[in-house]
Amino acid sequence: MIKKKIVRSIKDHKLVLLSKLKKIGVLWFPIIENIEDYHREIARVVWYLFPIKDRIKTIYVVVDELLLNQKFELPLYASPEINNLYLLLKDKIVMVPKENFNLKKTEKDIVVIWKDYNQSYRCIKKNNKFIYTVNADLFENQFESNQILKISRTLLGSKDIQKNNQVLCTVLQELKNKYQNQKIFLLGSGPSVKNIYHYDMQNSCTIICNSLVRNEKLLKYIRPKAIVATDAVFHSGYSKYAYEFRNSLIKAMMAYKDMIYIVPLRDLLVYRENLPKNLSNRIFGIESRQIDQFNFCLLGNCYVKATSNVLTAFMLPLATTISRQILLCGFDGREVTDSECFWKYDQTSQFLSAIDHTKYAHPAFYKVDYQKYYMKHCQEVEAMITKMIHRKYEVINIGKSNIPALRNCQQEF
Repeated sequence: MIKKKIVRSIKDHKLVLLSKLKKIGVLWFPIIENIEDYHREIARVVWYLFPIKDRIKTIYVVVDELLLNQKFELPLYASPEINNLYLLLKDKIVMVPKENFNLKKTEKDIVVIWKDYNQSYRCIKKNNKFIYTVNADLFENQFESNQILKISRTLLGSKDIQKNNQVLCTVLQELKNKYQNQKIFLLGSGPSVKNIYHYDMQNSCTIICNSLVRNEKLLKYIRPKAIVATDAVFHSGYSKYAYEFRNSLIKAMMAYKDMIYIVPLRDLLVYRENLPKNLSNRIFGIESRQIDQFNFCLLGNCYVKATSNVLTAFMLPLATTISRQILLCGFDGREVTDSECFWKYDQTSQFLSAIDHTKYAHPAFYKVDYQKYYMKHCQEVEAMITKMIHRKYEVINIGKSNIPALRNCQQEF
């Protein structure tokens, strides 16, 4: 594991240096041989590489000769945003017929492997073991979207990161100054989020997550100070579901002028490139690190411990940075025996009509072991809340929950 991290660090460093010295070449590999794969992969090329378009010289896509003059058509499950982005990026996309393709001679600094990763990687490694490769195999890799997004994260400039951290810390300090002696509310999208209506939310500090941006009635009642979204499939991805989420996000940010949007640093460029420019100064990224200890104060240390869920990864660290009194609502989880879904949702806070689009856009994502993931999440919540209580934070769950650690601190109505 340590050796892999060192090799990846070397590759990251080399890629950053290359991108400063010259515009880089990207190879989308292996060969695309049918029309369905063609349209999908061009959609992915455009969505994931557009944020770093100014660093790219050429994007090589190897195709069967029958596809050389094929007009790009956006798949039904993909975000309509991509059509306009394609027009801006298409001059950098070069279709290479497989008969003329020479792997050794193709000018490439990044290779994005969209299928058959193990076989393709062995082929690439024979040419140059230090080339920057990305496992974007959407048929086998559950985290393919995370991996592609890391390209733009790697190329995010250190000055941009420093400015992002400084401004975010300033905003969090202002929130702390105002709310440190008050309760802070964290809202999830479970059915029990309706319990929030029992509370007077005027002048409160509330942080929401994910698809709650769809629930306009709720937003009007709570007037959130921050929204957090961390999923590379449902939020920063290329599907129509993610598009609907972003549309609701834009509408909410337009309505609530002091609401900030917090995402993984990995996703920062995607949002800043694709959301209205007048919102950019309210979008912030936070680095996730593979560390042992939770970070309970983001002021001056703008990173979090990498965990598997938005609650433990971002929402609780943000809350503990601002206040010592934390109320949670809408984190219902699910019955342990219900292994057919991730969570139970509040129906008014979910994009139900678009959920199937993610299944076509990210098929490997749905190979996840729901039970294993859920148990891991429960363990992470328990570990974090135990640490918080030990540090004298007050944690109260005001919604119903199947997550043991939240059920243990549940306030009954």
